[in-house]
Amino acid sequence: MQRRFGVGIGVLGALLVVLIGAVGGVSAADSCAEISGPAVIDQSGCYVINESAADSSADVHVEIRSSNVILEGAGHTIDGSDGSGTIGVYVNGSAAARLRNVTVRNLTVTDWETGLYYDASDDGAVVNVTAISNTEYGLHFDGVTTVAVEEATTDGQSGLYDAGTRIDGGSGVEVSGLESTNDDYGIYIYQGSGHTIRDSTFTGDAGVIVIDAQQVTVRDSFFEETAPSVDIDDSGDVLVDNNTVVDGSLGVLSGSNGPMNRITNNEIDESSRYATGADCYGMSIDGAADDLVANNTWTQCNSGVHIDDSERIEFGNNTITGTDGGNSDYGLWVSGGADNEIIDNEIEGNGVYPRRAGILLGTHKATLSGNTLAGNGFNLEIGTGGNWSSISHTIDATNTVEGRPVAYHVNETDVTVDPNAGWVGLVGTQNAVIDDVAFAQNNRRDVMMRYADDTVIRNVDATPSWVAVSTRDGSDRTRIADSRFDGGEGLSLREGTGATVVNTTVTNSDGHGFLLSEAPDTTFENVTVTGNDWYGIRVRNGEFGTVRVTVANSRIADNNWGGIDLYRAAQSVVRDSVVRNNDGPGLRAQRYFDDAVIAGNEITGNNGDGVTIDNEAEDTLIVDNTITDNAQNGIELGWNGFNGTIHGNVLTGNDVGIDLPDPYDNLSVSDNHFDNTRNVVFDDPAGVTNATWNASATAGTNVVGGATIGGNYWANQSGTGFSETCTDRGDGICTAAYTFETGHVDQLPLVAPDTGTAPASFDVVIESSNSPVAATETLAVNATIENVGDVSATQSITLDLDGVDVDDRSVTLEGGNSTTISLSYVTGDADVGQHIANVSSANVTDSVLVEVQNADDGDSTSDVTVNSITVANGTVPHTTPFVEAWLDDQSMLQLNLRSSEHGGYDLENNGVDRTTEFEIDLTVENVEPRLLLGAGNVTSWERTPNGTTANATDLVIRVRPVETQAIWECDGNGTCTTPDLDDWPDGGSDTATDRTNVTVSMAVDDLHAYPTGQRALLDGAIVTTDAQLFGDPVYTQAAGDQPATLSLRVGGPHYTVDGAVNTGYYETFLPDALLSAWNVTEPDQLTAAYQGTQSTLDARTAAGGMLVSLDVHYSAGTVEISASTTDDSSDDGSDGGDGNDGNDGGSSGGGSNSSPPADDGDGDDGDDAADEMNDGEADDTEDGSNGGDSDDADGSDDGTEGEDGDGTTGDDADGDTDEANETDDTNDETVPEDDSDGTPGFGAPVGMVALLIALAARVRAR
Repeated sequence: MQRRFGVGIGVLGALLVVLIGAVGGVSAADSCAEISGPAVIDQSGCYVINESAADSSADVHVEIRSSNVILEGAGHTIDGSDGSGTIGVYVNGSAAARLRNVTVRNLTVTDWETGLYYDASDDGAVVNVTAISNTEYGLHFDGVTTVAVEEATTDGQSGLYDAGTRIDGGSGVEVSGLESTNDDYGIYIYQGSGHTIRDSTFTGDAGVIVIDAQQVTVRDSFFEETAPSVDIDDSGDVLVDNNTVVDGSLGVLSGSNGPMNRITNNEIDESSRYATGADCYGMSIDGAADDLVANNTWTQCNSGVHIDDSERIEFGNNTITGTDGGNSDYGLWVSGGADNEIIDNEIEGNGVYPRRAGILLGTHKATLSGNTLAGNGFNLEIGTGGNWSSISHTIDATNTVEGRPVAYHVNETDVTVDPNAGWVGLVGTQNAVIDDVAFAQNNRRDVMMRYADDTVIRNVDATPSWVAVSTRDGSDRTRIADSRFDGGEGLSLREGTGATVVNTTVTNSDGHGFLLSEAPDTTFENVTVTGNDWYGIRVRNGEFGTVRVTVANSRIADNNWGGIDLYRAAQSVVRDSVVRNNDGPGLRAQRYFDDAVIAGNEITGNNGDGVTIDNEAEDTLIVDNTITDNAQNGIELGWNGFNGTIHGNVLTGNDVGIDLPDPYDNLSVSDNHFDNTRNVVFDDPAGVTNATWNASATAGTNVVGGATIGGNYWANQSGTGFSETCTDRGDGICTAAYTFETGHVDQLPLVAPDTGTAPASFDVVIESSNSPVAATETLAVNATIENVGDVSATQSITLDLDGVDVDDRSVTLEGGNSTTISLSYVTGDADVGQHIANVSSANVTDSVLVEVQNADDGDSTSDVTVNSITVANGTVPHTTPFVEAWLDDQSMLQLNLRSSEHGGYDLENNGVDRTTEFEIDLTVENVEPRLLLGAGNVTSWERTPNGTTANATDLVIRVRPVETQAIWECDGNGTCTTPDLDDWPDGGSDTATDRTNVTVSMAVDDLHAYPTGQRALLDGAIVTTDAQLFGDPVYTQAAGDQPATLSLRVGGPHYTVDGAVNTGYYETFLPDALLSAWNVTEPDQLTAAYQGTQSTLDARTAAGGMLVSLDVHYSAGTVEISASTTDDSSDDGSDGGDGNDGNDGGSSGGGSNSSPPADDGDGDDGDDAADEMNDGEADDTEDGSNGGDSDDADGSDDGTEGEDGDGTTGDDADGDTDEANETDDTNDETVPEDDSDGTPGFGAPVGMVALLIALAARVRAR
């Protein structure tokens, strides 16, 4: 570029002040000629600009055409007019006439197209030059060699692809001390070699881009909010070393061209950018080869490092971490390419939410060695890389996940997997065994199998973060046995034949328990699949279908979408299994369910159809099943079916027994027991052709115990069905045929055999209600239901107001047994007034007058408001739990944390652990909170007047979750109960059957039924434990030489579910008022006993009192805290008597959030947590400890709601039986000040029932 503008200095010698020698001999002390632009310097020498220029209209302000020139800016600014092609200072050499030794210093150039332009110049220097807001480049070096740029500043060169500094070609440009701010590119290097950028600072937009260049070094520099910081494209031998990047990305390495590029010793911290929600990433390596990335650190951003379509990259000794929030995407992702080496990296805390991998391999060939992965959403994930058959990774056991080795085996035979493995991958193996492994969390797949035949997975425990076991791509004859999987996304069996799953449990998956696709000949034997968010077992078809699936002797229960879903699963068998209480169909078979058998199953209590067979099924057998109490149809058949057989089934308690489509041909229905709201429903009776409703009369025991097999038994829920009223012809067959629909006749309807027993009949007696209630409050009506017949039955008990049904419960009772239930209705403003409330069984109705008042009528009501829940300390969950809080009818605040509004009580899948400390902020009205108790590690609670609402108190509770162990005893008929504190099991049976890993369940009591003086003593107390059951805290005043005590009965399994000794804790905070009454001033004045034996305690002074804790080695017993000395003059605040007021140590219910392994035993769909929170009663199939009165050994109720005050089935602590105290239990509205023994209590057990139900009998929310 040759431009000639301005005045030539060389021909105006008069302007020279002093000129001594050439520039080679010019020193800093030499005088310089003063110039002002526009000017042309065409003689060597030193020149000083003597004034600033504003809005210069020149094309070039100063042009230098000579070597050996110093241009001293003297701090002046030359300002242009943003004109196209304009230059502030132009060092104008050419290929034919290169310039040397040109120095420009102490100058600001602004508003030019190019601020300072060096062209074809060597051995120059640019010192302390500032380039601002030039429209293309601040500094531009084109074809120069050995130019030093020192302490320069560029700012705001921000046009498209513009740069603060641009270097085109040449060699040996060294930039040091540069400050680049908001330039589109800080430095843009295109071609050339040997350039160096060091000790510089880049802020905003991009840092350094290197394109098609060699031997470029970028080191010891600082980059902030630059993305990318260094971008290397089609270059070789580039060194990026020891740089710091804050809130930006290290950059992009793409298209390597030449010797190895090296990215080493850089530190990239993007935490501030991540916190703002801005998109950021660590580094991308795209289409590169033979490059080194080592000893770098990336912290906190959307993603870590992506190596894409690259080969032979050495990635070693790097750290990628997101400890304080996490890279929300992958840590290291390798996609495409081959032969990359991933060695000795530390990759932790990435991809936490949403879950992504620490290392994701989407390539077919890589080497992994010595890598440490922990705390990532998924630690290690391996994809196909295009085709599993081409996978040839080398992954050794020096890689670890959560501190445990990776076990990766390829094309091996007779493999025994390391039992300490934290992740297992099998590709192309034969006869591998995975035995006795307890997997760490944070794997996408704990076991990944591809082309792995004859694998045995045995005695495995996993709490997966995603899929526990994944098989596909021809992994045949997999056997999974004696294993337990809880949480995650269940197990996925795809594209393999002959899998067998035996003696295995899958629980609480966020997806299906088992998902099958293209997996024919799969067998499930004795599996338990419960509590999963989707189906328990789901079969999807694929290209080859999934046929001949067998489910046998298994339990599929409490799954949210349904029990079993089979799609195009011809020739399948479901037999001898329990499918119950699923929130959808029990068993659904879709499309071409041919030659299939459903036999010998118990399919009950499902919130949909019991069995639904979709369209075009042929030759289906549904035989010898018990299909009862399902919300919709017992059996539904789909259109175009053919040759179905329904025989020997008990179809009772369903809305419809059998629902038949139009058309259906050749149907055989015989020897079934029908007793439903509607027994048979047709879309069109004429559309069901060739249907027979009886077999030939044959001697043999029929479905209702008669002597002849023939037609069906036709009953209804009112006891007036055809078979119930017909005349026996003498062989158990009715004398007349039964025509139940046009063209459909049972020729041989059955008669019930005469057993000499009375049929079931449910009597109803309303015991109480909470009327009157204010509009918007819940009206509760409590009734005793008694089966006055001799045989067991299930009936729906309904509550209606003025003839409009508002609630119902399904109740199952043996003959002669009774239970008390509560039915409820949430009132509204439209309900204000008086109503007749009717509680009805199929046999009897009882009525009571109730009233709904305007919200402002009557006494003040209590209320609770949840203000917030936050994490104060510890692990921060990815999903905040839902706070379930309400005030029961005894003014006790019940407080539980759930995984979601309708989720379970185990918070582990939310990302909560036992270090997580929650701060829960609530406001309660018209209740004075005095005592906090329950299951949780409470660190503090604060109570302050609200200040805005009268009679309102603000509560702030800080609490950490606990683990609880529980025993559930099942009778084999689907009824499971907890043991009683008075009859706790011992020996081998004292072992937990259930564990809740992370849970919080608390209650706050106002002690309103407590003597006034003792309310004051216990005001502010805290009592917590992780026991399965615990009673009411009992206060006993000092007597003689016996000190006053505070005691609590607790019970828990002696052994955990894992067989270890179960050591729990008891902790109480004793307020100063109580300590003063006990004359206790030092912690060592307190003593503790458990099971009557002195125990070691930890007592220490805390603000407002003392904190006492001790370990408890369960089974059942009483924990007592007392003063070690007695002062008879102490005042413990009692109101007389022996200080024991009523509820003296009875079991109030569960102290854990364990769910029973079966349904709740009352015959409904399992959701008794909601049923019983309002009624204070337990069904007779429960253990009586959930607030129901269990005085009678047969479970019958004593007719009171208030109960005996202890809620137990055994004796009171004073040695008297409950019957002795029963006369004081008749008041169903208030808690008596004293029962017959005068012992002080902790409020009515009815007041605690919601807490106890949540702790001991909750079921999965629907």
